Amino acid sequence: MRINVWIGLTALAALAVSLLVFAVIGMPMGHSYGFNISWTVAFADALSVNAIYPRFLPALWDGVGGLDFFFYAPLPFYIAAGPAQWVCPNCSPQVLFGLSGGFLCWLSGVAFWIFSRQFLPPKPALVAAFVWALAPYHVGIDWIVRQAAGEFAAYVFVPLVGHGVVVALRDRRPVWSLPIGLAGLGLSHLPTLLLVIHVLAVVVVAWILTHRTRFVGSLAILIVLGAAGIALSAFYWLPAIVLLGDVSPQGLYTQELIPESWYLIGADVLPDSMYKVALLICQLTAAAVAGLAILITAGETRKNLFIWALVPAILVLLLNSSLSRVLWENWIIARVQFPYRLTVISDLALALSIGAMSNAFASGRRSRRIALIGIGGLVTSFLAVGVLVPDRIAKGIAARGQPVAMIGAPEYLPPAVFDPLAEDVRTAGQPIWRLPRHMLELAAEIEAAGSGVIQPVQEAPRQWIVRAAELGQSETPMPVALMYWSHMEAATTDGTPLTLSWNPENGFVTLDSTEADVRIFIPWHWSEWVGVFLTGLGLIAAAIFIYRARIT
Repeated sequence: MRINVWIGLTALAALAVSLLVFAVIGMPMGHSYGFNISWTVAFADALSVNAIYPRFLPALWDGVGGLDFFFYAPLPFYIAAGPAQWVCPNCSPQVLFGLSGGFLCWLSGVAFWIFSRQFLPPKPALVAAFVWALAPYHVGIDWIVRQAAGEFAAYVFVPLVGHGVVVALRDRRPVWSLPIGLAGLGLSHLPTLLLVIHVLAVVVVAWILTHRTRFVGSLAILIVLGAAGIALSAFYWLPAIVLLGDVSPQGLYTQELIPESWYLIGADVLPDSMYKVALLICQLTAAAVAGLAILITAGETRKNLFIWALVPAILVLLLNSSLSRVLWENWIIARVQFPYRLTVISDLALALSIGAMSNAFASGRRSRRIALIGIGGLVTSFLAVGVLVPDRIAKGIAARGQPVAMIGAPEYLPPAVFDPLAEDVRTAGQPIWRLPRHMLELAAEIEAAGSGVIQPVQEAPRQWIVRAAELGQSETPMPVALMYWSHMEAATTDGTPLTLSWNPENGFVTLDSTEADVRIFIPWHWSEWVGVFLTGLGLIAAAIFIYRARIT
């Protein structure tokens, strides 16, 4: 009982420190700063007008609107607009996003403690939880350098999935953590979900080969609960996958943004050699520390470290080398773009191994020495991130009141808008990632007074009204400040369907004159309805299996 109180007080103290540190530090100006800060503002704005799950964000692109949250996972931005906003109602978007990072960092530690308790006593499990929450890739690269909000949020759910797999394999019973973990991964970052499923498949095989016990029942539980967990987030991921071909994902696949360019061992090209070295050191350190931990442990702990630390750490290294080229060129994992996203698994191996090593200080001089070497490896990883990527860290922290440029991700622009803009960018001899600046210039022209562009009135989420008086009696179609998307529909307010057209020069909606007001809307796509249905099934299935587990 006393140890539980101590652990609980430590967790509460860690929450307070996490929120304080992340709030004081604020929002690092990492790779995705521009997108994250504009999404934070636009998502909160959309929620404030009674959109429970806003997919279209009207505030993006300086008020023209964006389709980004049809495709980008929403969970980190619910944290910023919910708990972070409750803690600090009058804080700037930069501070709110920082606070959301504090919540996510703390939750990741709590989740890892739950996972590591399957292998370690309470205090070593607490050590492992702190290492996981503060691991070099997690905080140093994912948060500060890349500011990959989705990957950062995924750290909360990877340990929960691991916990569910452990319990299902060992005890042959359903467990709450597996469906919750998979659903959370889906709502945080689909690439991490895809990679974790592949790695866990290898872990399951390693467990079966190591334990040589009956496993058919365990596999059945894993499959059923896994399917329920995937289904729980289907309301997000099914439309995101089905509709992706109707925006401009090809904007992502330049030479610098494909898997073959990012092998840490044996790459054909080197978009950023120092960054790659830092990532490789993180992965090598995890594998080495896992090996050292196995040397100073025995029995079931050694077996568990082999399955959950050493095997995954080595697998990550293999998948980050050109030896795995055939997979990245021919398998679905190519959709994640960067093999180094697997470093989240390296951090899991590192945290679990350091937790196991923390017991070694009471096991003799040899074990203490090996444990100190392992801890030195952890410090080396931190130094590698700080020394090898200083230019990114030196970008610093965004000012609290810094103006927000309301950009969206260019790959989520509809082709009618993306294609002419991309042509303009190429004609100007600029790289494709300069497209947001061109889009903002176009939005400013469209929003400018006297531009002749009609400003629609938003009647409801995904629905706008254009007044007939504004359309006038012009013989030419009138431009409307909405980007055209193939899934948009229009009708007069008396119910007469209209065919939408668009300006081929900029991709924005145009309307012919009518005698009635016009309603433009984005109806629910069939994939949205099916996604909600699958989520309902997932809820029912998870509830039934978890309830049955409690009464057996």
